[in-house]
Amino acid sequence: MEMISSDSAYDSNNHEYVWYIGSIPNWGSGSVSLTVVVNSNAIHGMNLTNITELYDGESLVATATEKTLVCCLENPTTTIYVDKYATGANLGLDWPNAYNSLNNALIQAGESVCDTNFTIFVAQGTYSPGGSEDDRFVLPDEISVYGGFPTGGCDFNLRNPKRYLTILSGTIDRFLRNGTVLEMGDNCLIDGFTISEAGEYCIHGSGVDFSIAQCTIENSDQYGIYASNSNIDLAWCIFRNNRDGIMHSGAGYILNVDNCWLMKQRQIGITCESSTPMLRNSIVTESDLSETGNAGIRMVNPSSQPVFQNCTISHNKSVGISLAGIGTPSLVNSIVYHNNSGGPQLSTNLNPDVVAQYCCIADCNEVNNNINIDPKFVYYDPNNVRIQSNSPCHDSGLTLSENYTQVDMDNRIRVLGFAVDRGAYEIECEDTNHELDWNHDGLVNMVEFNVLARAWQSRDPNDPAIITDPNYIGHRDYADPNTLARWRTVWFSGGQVFDLNEDLRVDLMDLALFCNEDWLWQACWLNLEELQMQQMASGGEDVMFMTNVDSMALDGMQTLSDPVEPQLSVEELIAKLEDSLVFLSRLWLEEPDLQQQISPEDWREFMLSVYQSLLDLKTQSFQIE
Repeated sequence: MEMISSDSAYDSNNHEYVWYIGSIPNWGSGSVSLTVVVNSNAIHGMNLTNITELYDGESLVATATEKTLVCCLENPTTTIYVDKYATGANLGLDWPNAYNSLNNALIQAGESVCDTNFTIFVAQGTYSPGGSEDDRFVLPDEISVYGGFPTGGCDFNLRNPKRYLTILSGTIDRFLRNGTVLEMGDNCLIDGFTISEAGEYCIHGSGVDFSIAQCTIENSDQYGIYASNSNIDLAWCIFRNNRDGIMHSGAGYILNVDNCWLMKQRQIGITCESSTPMLRNSIVTESDLSETGNAGIRMVNPSSQPVFQNCTISHNKSVGISLAGIGTPSLVNSIVYHNNSGGPQLSTNLNPDVVAQYCCIADCNEVNNNINIDPKFVYYDPNNVRIQSNSPCHDSGLTLSENYTQVDMDNRIRVLGFAVDRGAYEIECEDTNHELDWNHDGLVNMVEFNVLARAWQSRDPNDPAIITDPNYIGHRDYADPNTLARWRTVWFSGGQVFDLNEDLRVDLMDLALFCNEDWLWQACWLNLEELQMQQMASGGEDVMFMTNVDSMALDGMQTLSDPVEPQLSVEELIAKLEDSLVFLSRLWLEEPDLQQQISPEDWREFMLSVYQSLLDLKTQSFQIE
C-alpha cells in the first residue's frame, strides 16, 4: 500500500505504525484511532487484517488482531487471474499480478462478500491442491474456472487447452496422492484442464449439479468422476487410464455426455446406478483392460430411458453395454462392434431388436434398420474409429431434427450427405486410409520413415532359410541380438506391415516401395491445425520413433489391403531405387525434423548402405546379363 499520511510514526516500507505511549499507571486506559485507506491493490469484499502488538521495552506483552472488511465496488471485477509464473503483486487482479496459487483464487471466490459470480482464468502449468492426502481443490458454488491460457495470459478467445496444458495434479510424491483432486460446487463449470493422478477421485461431486468441458481426466487409481445425486453435463472431454471412467448414481438424476471419449479404463467406462445416461456423439473404447468381466457402459435400474445416439462403442474387452435390473435404453445411429472378443455385444437382457434402430451391432438381427455388417473403420485400431467412405454406416442413419444442431467428434456438422452417418464420426470424403500410415494418425511422414530406417537391413529371425541352413548368408543374423531387436521394430505391429514385399527382410525393395508419390500423404479427415496443437502439447511426438505401440499390437490385427506385390523388372527396380536416392538426399536437406532425430553420422552410414546395396544389385544384374 502507498503511504497516505506524512506522520513520521508510519513506516511505509513495513506498513507499520509505531505509537510510543510511555509509562502507564496501574489501571490506566487510553486509545488511539488510525484510519486505514485502501488503494487499488486491496481485494474488495475480503478482510484486511491489522495486527497490534504491545511491547514493554524489548518484550512482547500482548497482541490483538482486527479484521476490516474492504468494501465492494459499484462495478466489481468479476475475473480472478492465476499464473504460477507471474511475478507481480500475487493478488489475482490481472495477468501481471495474478495469484501464483489456484487455492488463493478459490478462497477469494468463495469468501468474498461482493455479490458476484466469479470467473477464474488459469494459465498453463501444474497446480497441486496441497501436500496432504486430504487436500483438494474446492470449487465454490456458481463459479466458472477456465484453463488453457499461456503464461502471461491472453485474450479469452485465444486460449487453447491442448497447446497450453493446465494440469491439476494429485501427485504429492512418488508414494502419495491426494485422495480427491477437485471437489465440485453447485452450478459450477470447469473448462480446459487436465485433472490427473488421484488416489480415489479426480473429480468428486455430491448433491450438486455441475458441468465439465474440454478436460482430460486421467490416471486415477479409482474413478475419473464419482458423483451422486447430481445432474452432470460433460462435453468434449477425454477419460483415459482410470480404473473406472465415470461413476454416477441417484434416482432421477441425468448424466449428459456429448462429444466425449472414454478410452483405456481398467474396468468400466461408465457406470450409472439408478441414474440415467444420455450419450450423444461419443466414443467408448478399450474398457475392461483388466478383463474382469465388466463393460464399456454399465447401467443398474435406470430411473428413466437411457439414450445412446450417434455413438461408437468398440474394442472393449467385455460387452459394450450391459444392464442390471429393469430398464429399456434407446440406441439410435450407433455402432457397437468389435467388443467382447467377437462375443455378444450387449448383455443378454438387452435385445438389439428391441432397444436399437439404425445401428450397426455385430450380433443383431437386421430389423429396425439395424445391420450386423463390419462397420469398416479406417483402421483396426481403437484409437481411430472413423469409418471409411465405403462403410455400410455411411449415409445410412436415421436423420433426426437434433442431428442438424449437433457435431461429430471431429467437430463437423452431423449431416454431410444424404443422411447422418452411424457412429461418432461423419465422413464425406474418399481418401480415408493408407497402408503406409503405420501409426494410424492420418499422415505418412517421419514417424513411418523412422521405423523403416531403424529396421533397415534386418531379417526375420524365424526365416526358415536362416534357421535351417547354417551356410546361408543370413544365418549369422539369426544369433545377432541387434538384428533381432531391429526386426522386432518391424514385427511389433503385426508382422508384414513394414516388410512391404513380405520377403522376411527390410531391404532395397521395401525402401523403393516406401519412397513413392504417397510420401506426406494426408487423410481427408485430418485437421492439421488440431494435429499441430496436439504435437506442441505432447512435445512433438510426430517426429519421434514410436515405441509405445500397445494400441497397434492387437489380437486379430487386420491389414487394410492385400500386401504390396511389386511387379518390377531388375532394370525398373534399379531406376526406382535411383529415384529413391534422389528423394532421400532431398529429404535430409528439406526436413529439419529428420536432422534432429538422426545424427549426420547415422544418416551417412544409412545412405552408404543404400548406395552399396544398389551397387550390389547393379553388379548382380551385369553378371546375369
